[in-house]
Amino acid sequence: MRYFILLCLLISIFLLEDTGIFMSSRSLSQANPELELNPEDRERLTRDVFYFRQLIDENPTNPDHFFNLGLAALNLGKYDTAAAAFQVVIELRSEDGEAHYNLGVIHTRQEKYTEAALAFEASTRLQPADARSYYNLGLTYQQLNRFVDSVKSLARAVELEEANPRYQFMRGRTEEKLGAYDQAIASYANAAALEPANPDPEHAKGVVLARIQRYEEAKSSFLTTLRIEPRYPDAHYQLGLIALTEGDIEEAIAQHRSALRINRNHRQAQSGLGLALARSGEIQESVGTYEEAVEAAPEEPSLHYSLGMAYLQRQQYEDAEKALTRAIALDPAYSE
Repeated sequence: MRYFILLCLLISIFLLEDTGIFMSSRSLSQANPELELNPEDRERLTRDVFYFRQLIDENPTNPDHFFNLGLAALNLGKYDTAAAAFQVVIELRSEDGEAHYNLGVIHTRQEKYTEAALAFEASTRLQPADARSYYNLGLTYQQLNRFVDSVKSLARAVELEEANPRYQFMRGRTEEKLGAYDQAIASYANAAALEPANPDPEHAKGVVLARIQRYEEAKSSFLTTLRIEPRYPDAHYQLGLIALTEGDIEEAIAQHRSALRINRNHRQAQSGLGLALARSGEIQESVGTYEEAVEAAPEEPSLHYSLGMAYLQRQQYEDAEKALTRAIALDPAYSE
């Protein structure tokens, strides 16, 4: 039976003609992790695939040949071929933690998260000191909405590799989703300390601090974010929100305008500026700001609602009715 399964998997490797974009197997966290192979690398990897296939023809029970074929196919974006190759490795050498790990990476690229979780779980059992396996398992659990399991796995990755800022940051993201705000703040602070040139952890920490109304600390985090990266529109937007909350309308207008100078399509900043202008009595400019925002994001119900309320302030009742009706059509909750 074992060799029948092996034969089926071997045949599948030569029949598959999948295509895909090359993606690094280093982690699941890379934003837009799509990399284009240059022609020389693609040609080399294609030669490798055919070379390893020749070796498999000569010795179909050597797992190393299948492992190398799997890596070459993975780097070419041939995910089905790569998965079949690593499945053969596991059939021949079940204790191979790297084969399970690479199979997990492939399944995440295919968005088969249940299968990926099983592969990474096997990898952590076989390689209990491998932080990558716990990290990728934690991110896979997020895709399955298993956030408690995710934070446990990410915490283990951090224990194994405390100096990795990405592990700390993603642990914070999961803790934030779970409402464990103090823990999230600590994780973001650790990530910021480990990677002081990256503005994202400091900004993320500020968002959580603002959420729990620790405004002075939040402002400090957003100002630090802007010292690291002056063109960080969301930091200005967050400072504008805090200013609105504290009643500093002039500062709120200034911060939202700063955000929009950097990114004129920042939807939340457009909405925040419209609200700040309305509170300052600049109703006409407020309406104009909301109209621009609605034009840029016509499917966002909150913008139609805010525009409708601004029209009401100007006693443009017909326009207000149209805007509010559109908001309700997009989100019936606005009818309450």
